[in-house]
Amino acid sequence: MCLDCHEAIADDVNQLRGLHGRLENLQSKSLPDGSANDESRSQCRGCHTDHKGRDFDIAAFDRDHFDHAGTDFELTGAHQPLACTSCHEEGAARREAPSNCLGCHEKNDAHEGNLGEVCSDCHGTEAWRETAFDHNETAFKLTNAHSDTACQSCHLDKRFTEIESTCVSCHAISDIHQGKNGDACDGCHDSKEWKTTRFDHNVDTEYLLEGAHAKVQCSSCHGDRPLDEPLNTRCRSCHTKDDVHMATLGPRCESCHSPDRWADGTFDHSTTEFALKGTHETLSCAACHQVYESAIDVQVQCNDCHSNDDPHEGGLGNDCSACHAQSDWQEQIKFNHDLTAFPLSGGHQEVDCGSCHVDGEYRAIEVECQSCHDIDSPHSKLYPAECNQCHNANAWMLVYFDHETATDFPLTGAHADVSCGACHGREGEASASETASTCFDCHREDDPHRRAFGRECEKCHVTESFKTIRIWEERK
Repeated sequence: MCLDCHEAIADDVNQLRGLHGRLENLQSKSLPDGSANDESRSQCRGCHTDHKGRDFDIAAFDRDHFDHAGTDFELTGAHQPLACTSCHEEGAARREAPSNCLGCHEKNDAHEGNLGEVCSDCHGTEAWRETAFDHNETAFKLTNAHSDTACQSCHLDKRFTEIESTCVSCHAISDIHQGKNGDACDGCHDSKEWKTTRFDHNVDTEYLLEGAHAKVQCSSCHGDRPLDEPLNTRCRSCHTKDDVHMATLGPRCESCHSPDRWADGTFDHSTTEFALKGTHETLSCAACHQVYESAIDVQVQCNDCHSNDDPHEGGLGNDCSACHAQSDWQEQIKFNHDLTAFPLSGGHQEVDCGSCHVDGEYRAIEVECQSCHDIDSPHSKLYPAECNQCHNANAWMLVYFDHETATDFPLTGAHADVSCGACHGREGEASASETASTCFDCHREDDPHRRAFGRECEKCHVTESFKTIRIWEERK
């Protein structure tokens, strides 16, 4: 019997494997004990000749028309165009060719055997590098950026089992928190972009990040502490060095400053006792509030800042606003001298303040004319101090004294054209009260009667001319 000697073929036939075990004509001819009968032997002769020596090829094998589908290894995909010698070594029985993937692809196994020998679970015959493995069927689904990551980025040293699936197992080197926030990175980060977080400080915390705070790095406030550790949210907890007030205004910086820009203060000075107007609006805070001085203790009187600018040297007190405006210290002076005991009129309106107010004295100022015009008086203090009886403020030399109403000696006739000094003496040699008022006092030398008719010259003489006699005039 053929199969008695060809035991390996007999095993294939009995176990229905290999080329011979899959042939229907042999399957039906074997005996229950596994031996082949004479009829099976005749079937072997259908393909094989009888012995013609040990070196004779008894199999009439046509490689070009052989149908590999009749074997246990059907050629599909990239296997079909391969030469037989790619798998079957010359001189070796064809049955000895490997039938599993690693038998041929062991050198191409990037997993180095760590995933077992059943390569067909992931690889197909069309292309070795194209796999059907779906990572999403594992405990760690590949989503977003993970789906484009190379296998070896996570599976170091070709390890594919017992791989940690926590974020820090791969991203520890990228963890700016240095592990202080634990392993649950997915509480803030997602697989789309590691640097982009879904943590919303305005929702997840009680401290809203607004303005410039929204652009600040976490470590600027949290430092090396865990993010879940409570922080002091007072402005000065971060801005102590920026506080030019040196804590003199207290901890509530937000009353004046905004998170948009620390240097831009929103403090409304009009809510204080000193509203900023005019040029005060453009001044820097430090111009009045010195760095080491409490803003609460700053004085609000003008002279507290403008003492060096005060030409009155404090003589008018500290309330400069009674005269000066905030728009311009030197201009728009609103002091009304007419409301004082000495209204300014005439030439007084053009006089500089310092001409009368010497050495910054403004309160205890004499208002008599002689207090300023004593040097201008030609009377050498012979007349009373009421200079305004004769002089006026328009011009000192413009005298308007009415001799008729102000004295007991009306100036009539030629007297009206006589200079004051003709009677009162020159340069005020005699006081007005001491000046004689009788004709004889002035016309003594003009008396041709040598006092024979007495001293009452006015009985005969008239003021138009001393030489004119009243009697003669009446006779005419």
